[in-house]
Amino acid sequence: MVMRNARSMAPSPKRDLVLLHAEAGHFSCHSWQNIMFTCWFTRATGPAVQRIAELREVMDREHPEGLSVVYLIANDAGLPTPEARAGVSQLMTRYHRKRACLAIVVQGEGFWAGAMRAVITGVRMLTPEQFSMGVFSRVEQVAAWLPAQHLQRTGTELQRAEFLVILRQLVATL
Repeated sequence: MVMRNARSMAPSPKRDLVLLHAEAGHFSCHSWQNIMFTCWFTRATGPAVQRIAELREVMDREHPEGLSVVYLIANDAGLPTPEARAGVSQLMTRYHRKRACLAIVVQGEGFWAGAMRAVITGVRMLTPEQFSMGVFSRVEQVAAWLPAQHLQRTGTELQRAEFLVILRQLVATL
């Protein structure tokens, strides 16, 4: 897979993983086809979620068929700030009709991972709208779940093996 930097989010070849934005040591945001990925190296903050919201707005205009979102959270990244939680809840509400599905991968085990899953559940409960969402501990689980959901809601077929390669490439950066 090729990872390329993109100053503008002009359409790219179908198979390229595009780096949309990165803040070293904090988070990076990527796109591949009509999927938006955010890799969290450390805890989510309000300003970071605001930047992701701006990128999401552009992606939404470029993909009227809909898009899926994948969050990859590093082991011991830290719990999101209250401002980040509020921002994510607003994103969930704002895009519930335009999001094919949301997949969240929480790396790690034990207390921290359990606390992160509890935060995710709490944010989801604040969102009145329903949409397809899964919380996972491994990218293989996402690769098995998301393609069928994505196809049903966007009409875009993903090759599971290729999607898994992308997921593994991104997880390797965490």
